Amino acid sequence: RVLDSLPKGPQFYMWMKDVGHNASLIAERAGNEGTNVHDALERIWKEEINWMDDKGKAIYNKTEWQCIMKGFDFIQQYNPKPTYIEARIVSDRYRVGGTADLVCKMGRQNWLIDWKTSKSISESYMVQLSIYARMIEDKLGIKIHNAGVLWLKSNTRGMDKAGMPKEPKRLKKDSDADFNAKVKEYKKDYGKWKRAKMKRKIQGKGWQFVPVNYKNEGLNLTGSKAIKKYMEVWNAVKYIYDFYNEGDKPKNLIYPTTLKL
Repeated sequence: RVLDSLPKGPQFYMWMKDVGHNASLIAERAGNEGTNVHDALERIWKEEINWMDDKGKAIYNKTEWQCIMKGFDFIQQYNPKPTYIEARIVSDRYRVGGTADLVCKMGRQNWLIDWKTSKSISESYMVQLSIYARMIEDKLGIKIHNAGVLWLKSNTRGMDKAGMPKEPKRLKKDSDADFNAKVKEYKKDYGKWKRAKMKRKIQGKGWQFVPVNYKNEGLNLTGSKAIKKYMEVWNAVKYIYDFYNEGDKPKNLIYPTTLKL
């Protein structure tokens, strides 16, 4: 709710104008899809995820299943080691609560990853991730080195092949020894390139990791430095929210656990 005080940008308001009264219906459908994908990816480390149930009825629609497969591809390729899955955090210090999709180890660093099935990535996501990172550090004692969105509806065509060595071609003048030397050198270079995958863009077919990246005031910051700058944005947005919602408190709802006539 706090981030509703952050301007959405001209594209969002143009979309609202175009769809009119259908906006709430579209948002609800997209929210349901996102929830189903989140639920599947939350359980994927614990159990097998199936598209259909025992009777052959689809559990997920086509779009949901495509997003789940993309998330699975990321997990297979980069092997994140979960520390917390769906970590629910409430902070007295920041007077806010939220749910972090995935806190994990990749390489030697702690990463915060948010699954997103939206058609675009807005800057408000980066502000959200930054406050989550701070809450995780405060409440769970885990230093977050990198944070970002795993965008499951990207237009990427495959992995980042920047710097990938080309397989050697045998030329007429090459002797067996010369060609074998080329192959040996290629295998060595390919091994180095493959091991350095964390230094390239993290992406696959139809998905990509969009890191927290602060580009403003002539700066281009990533990782913990970007999180620090986005916390300044958070503080400003929180101030505006508090100004218009003075004394706002969570509503406590009490329901009976049984009903009987």
